[in-house]
Amino acid sequence: MKKAFSIIETLVVISIILLVGTIGFANYFFTKYKASLQGVANEIVARLELSRNKALLGEIPEGCLFDDLLGYGVEVNTTSVISQYNCPTAISFHTFNTTSYDKNISIENAPITFYFKKKTGELEPFTDANICIKHPLLSMNKYIRIFISKFGVIKTYVNQWSCP
Repeated sequence: MKKAFSIIETLVVISIILLVGTIGFANYFFTKYKASLQGVANEIVARLELSRNKALLGEIPEGCLFDDLLGYGVEVNTTSVISQYNCPTAISFHTFNTTSYDKNISIENAPITFYFKKKTGELEPFTDANICIKHPLLSMNKYIRIFISKFGVIKTYVNQWSCP
C-alpha cells in the first residue's frame, strides 16, 4: 500500500502550479498596462469632447469678452493633456485644466494641439488629425488611435496595427 507521493508526481504538480502562476502573472500585467493605456485615451477623448462642446455652446470664460473668444483647445504632449481657451483680451491661451499620465505611455505625434472654433466646433486648422497612443510593454505594433475629423467628430480605434 502506497503512503506517499512519488518524486515524479510531486514534480508534475509543482510544474503545473508554476505554469499556471506564470500565465496568471503575465496576464495581470498585460491587463494593467492595457487599462492604463485605455485610461489615457479616455482622458484625451473626454478633453477633446469637452473643448468641442464648450466651443459649440460658445461658453465665455471669466475675463473674456464674447467677441474675443476664438475657441477652445486641447494640447496633448508626452506627459500630460491640457485644456485651454483662446481669448486675446484675457490671456492669449489660458489653461483651465491639466492632467498628467503614466510616463511609460507614448504619444507618437506629441506635442499636438487642437482648437475648436467658437460656435461651429470645427477643428482649427481645418484638417483631419490622429493621436496615436501606445504602451512600450504591450505589443510593439498595437496602438489606440484617436481620430478627430475637421468637423469635430471624435472616434477611438483600439488595437490598431498602424497609425497614420
